[in-house]
Amino acid sequence: GDKSKRGNANLRLEPKEGALWLRVNLGKGGHVHALVKTSHPHLKTLLQRVYASLPYNVTLRLREGQVHAHFTWSEELPKPVHTRANGALGIDVNSDPYHLALAVVSPDGNLVRYLTLSLEEVDAAPNKGAKEIVLFGAPFPQMNRWKIAHRVVALAEEHGVAIATERLKHLRKSRRGDGSGKRFRQKQHRFAYRSLLEKVHSLARRRGVEVLEVDPRDTSTIGTLKYAPQRSLSKDVAAAYVIGRRALGFEE
Repeated sequence: GDKSKRGNANLRLEPKEGALWLRVNLGKGGHVHALVKTSHPHLKTLLQRVYASLPYNVTLRLREGQVHAHFTWSEELPKPVHTRANGALGIDVNSDPYHLALAVVSPDGNLVRYLTLSLEEVDAAPNKGAKEIVLFGAPFPQMNRWKIAHRVVALAEEHGVAIATERLKHLRKSRRGDGSGKRFRQKQHRFAYRSLLEKVHSLARRRGVEVLEVDPRDTSTIGTLKYAPQRSLSKDVAAAYVIGRRALGFEE
């Protein structure tokens, strides 16, 4: 948008009467105002851009007879302050029990701390919107993907370490006959763990936490055969430990 023209002439946000409206140009001098209904966690950031006349992108999409507005903008990320120099927080996503396994690894490759975060409550949410965010006053579970992401990033900040995950573009895709099991495929279909890890990556970079991605090959096998019995860990925490060590350059 052009600041001198109060934003984009075709699509722009206008706060008035305590609400947020999207002004849509219809051509030939006509336009309509559509009430924007959302409780997205980045709404305040978007409003700050509106009041400061900073640019943002708007895309309108028609889904099942309803118009959805998708807003995006570019931000300059801060320089990482929580880095691999202090260690790494390895993350592994698991299906049974359905949870994240987290392992804090020191710079010398030793295990500092580990824990798990259940994803069952997120998976129980009735629809995609409920899994993504919590609408004010809504009756569904209070745990969602963004809250999980905040807890993960807060743990990395607490220890001053980088976050290590599987490479997002190489995330496994289970198919019938690959040995992953019907139950895991059903859970994988319901819960988009790529979406969760993308949120962890996005939030971490915005809060100055370095993000590391590693090849996930054999992390579960190494964890199960080596570190699970050696350190009395669950196979999932052991896999997260291997991911954290691999991100720091250690080879098994």
